[in-house]
Amino acid sequence: MVRTQEILITESKKGFIKKIRSKSSGQNYADVFIYEPTNAEEGSLGNLYFVAELTDVSTDSSHLINLLISSIRREYYAKPDQDSLESFENSLKKTNAIIGDLVRGTDSKKNIECLNKLNCLCAVLHQNKIHFAKIGQFKLILSRQGKPLDI
Repeated sequence: MVRTQEILITESKKGFIKKIRSKSSGQNYADVFIYEPTNAEEGSLGNLYFVAELTDVSTDSSHLINLLISSIRREYYAKPDQDSLESFENSLKKTNAIIGDLVRGTDSKKNIECLNKLNCLCAVLHQNKIHFAKIGQFKLILSRQGKPLDI
């Protein structure tokens, strides 16, 4: 089955993670978040976007998505004097370490099952640059001069 969903963000309040859309369909759960900084220090790193989906989830695993976005946001804006790419890479490394702890923890079997059903895209938009990371089955298509660019 091919699923296509267009996400348009028209307006959001600055300074917090805003849940744009939360959708549950049968056994699937999806969230879209945006973070726009409120101060000049964080603003120097740009905006953070996060789209995540858990497929075939039999229990409430939305905490996993919240854990990932909280970790990435916290670590990304931790050192505003860094370059946006360096901050993004550091936030992904620290978040990967948290994921590693989850798969070695007491609920490791449950956490591994959830992670295997995770589709996730995280992107940073800073000035004219976009950095992104994805896991799972998401497909990213950017439009450049009206032409689709499959990434």
